[in-house]
Amino acid sequence: VHGPQPGDAVVASVYFDSSAGTYTLDVNDLTQKGAGFTVTERCPSRSTCANGSAEVITEVPGGGVPAGYDLADFGAVGYTNAAVTSRNGTRGNLGANGLWSPTQITMTDPGQDTMVTAGPLQGNTAFLESFVRSS
Repeated sequence: VHGPQPGDAVVASVYFDSSAGTYTLDVNDLTQKGAGFTVTERCPSRSTCANGSAEVITEVPGGGVPAGYDLADFGAVGYTNAAVTSRNGTRGNLGANGLWSPTQITMTDPGQDTMVTAGPLQGNTAFLESFVRSS
């Protein structure tokens, strides 16, 4: 079984189990049946895992040059059906409410040059991120 490939439709979820103190990342490739993975990691300590934010973001592995890798030219990636569940179990979309508010993030390299831009929130559940430069 191969992992997700460029252009595949992928569903990803992150869950925090407060009783076990673990995070589970589940990635399911809808294009290639059976491709994907699940990994569970323990939080090192309650003080480092405050669970104060959630992100839907495209990120460069290793933090970008010089810390790690250049960002691949992915063109654009669309996020749809994004949702949040709060600590008290309240579920909702990315639109602002009494518990959270969305923030557009522009990814920059260590020199503060723009690498990725985020488009505006569409229908409180979707947005497009666009590649600008690798580093």
